[in-house]
Amino acid sequence: MFFHKLEHTNDTLTRALHLIDWNYSWKISCCFHPPVLFLHRVLYEILYMLTIEDAVTANSLWPYRTNGSEMLLKRLALWNPSVGLFDKATGEMMAWCFGFQSGAYGILQVPVNHRRKGYGTIVPKMLARKLAELNRTCFESLGSNILEPCTGHVT
Repeated sequence: MFFHKLEHTNDTLTRALHLIDWNYSWKISCCFHPPVLFLHRVLYEILYMLTIEDAVTANSLWPYRTNGSEMLLKRLALWNPSVGLFDKATGEMMAWCFGFQSGAYGILQVPVNHRRKGYGTIVPKMLARKLAELNRTCFESLGSNILEPCTGHVT
């Protein structure tokens, strides 16, 4: 038996387990999603349109930085939608995603000490939501036209 739990309480899981016929033996596997999906409104804040200072911070933490990479990140922050995830208590940048001029997602990074918490999933979804709010797509530079307005719904 396998179950995947996304709720922050055990109510549904408890009800489901009471429905099982325990006269048989079961091999049970489960996957509990990290609580970040439910606590994000409390634990961190998402900042749209990263600043030049955020770009400098991102570059200092970026393992692929090189000569000119700081200027690249500054330009991306100034010219394109970008998203950062910050710890509310400390202001620490925990994840970021810069958008390229084409509308494509650019540099997505989560520092090593914040990996495996779901932040690398949240940040691109927030960037997608921001692009949808601006009625933009990832294919703008290819000359595509939007046939129907985006709803901003991201799953």
